[in-house]
Formats: sequence, structure tokens, C-alpha cells
Amino acid sequence: MEDNILEQLENDLQDFDTSKVDMQGLSEAVKSLVQWQQTEVAKQEELKSIQDKIKKLSEEIIPEAMLTLGLDQLKLDNGLKLSVVDNVYAHISEEKKPEAYNWLRDNNLGSIIKNEIGVQFDKTQDAEAMDLKARLSSEGLPVTHKESIHPSTLRSTVKELVKKGVAVPEDTFNIYIGKKTRIQK
Repeated sequence: MEDNILEQLENDLQDFDTSKVDMQGLSEAVKSLVQWQQTEVAKQEELKSIQDKIKKLSEEIIPEAMLTLGLDQLKLDNGLKLSVVDNVYAHISEEKKPEAYNWLRDNNLGSIIKNEIGVQFDKTQDAEAMDLKARLSSEGLPVTHKESIHPSTLRSTVKELVKKGVAVPEDTFNIYIGKKTRIQK
């Protein structure tokens, strides 16, 4: 079906001849654009529905079935290995960043916070900006400042802390702890 959609889109694009633009041709092109935009929205909604079903199967239905059956893992007839693993999500909202970063620093985990320092000048301050850049560069210091934590670094750090039994403030880090299905060949 997707091949048909892509073929139709390609045909629509080829059918529009810009050298013979008239009101009817323009009108047809606009109608085609609107139809393709509607198709895009419908496909995005369909994809979201599919992703929701995958998540429910992976994080709820299969882990619950495996637990009920007392299974940690299962080898399927087709050679795939099914297991259920701990799944930890963590996210720091902008509002909670100061609190979360302080907690990390207080718990000797500040090293996962990236620091970048920057200086902003308005467009009338070119000379000052170039002067400061030259001075800092001569000292070997690039200029920017931003604190951030890579999402996978945060997730793996929180997962390890939870595994060790460390009380991580769940509301500060928006932590979700659950199970997830892993399928391996």
C-alpha cells in the first residue's frame, strides 16, 4: 500500500507542468497538496496507534504473562529468545533542573552534567565580541555555557542507582520503573 501512495505522489508531482501554469492547474495542485497533507496526518495517527499497541504489548501484556507463568525467558520455535527486562525511564524537566542537578552534585554524580559556557552580545557589539573571543582563545578557553545531561546517560545512571537501592527522588527526575520485553535472535 505504501508503494501505491509513493507512486501516486510521484505521479502527481510529474503531472504538474510549471511551464503551463494556469488557474485550473494551480487549483488541482492545491487540491492535491491538501489531500497529501490529510494523508500524512492520517498516517501519523495510524503510526501513533501502532506505537501505542507495541508499547502495551511490550511493557504490559507480555511481562504480565511471563510473570504469571513464572518465566524469566523463553525460546520460541522460530529461534527468537524472549525475555523481560527492567525498564527505567528518567527525565528532568526545565523546572526541576536546578533541584535535580543539585541532588546529583550532592550525591557525587555531578560528573554526568556537561558544562558549556557562552557569552552573548547584541548585533552592535561585534568588536567587543571578537575582542573577548580573541582573549579567551589566546588563553585556550572556548566560550559557551550550558548545563545538560545526555538522556541515555541520565537513564543509565538512574537505572544503576535504583538497582543499588539508592533513593532517587522520583518526582524530581520523573522516573518510571517498569518491565519491557526484549526479543533477541
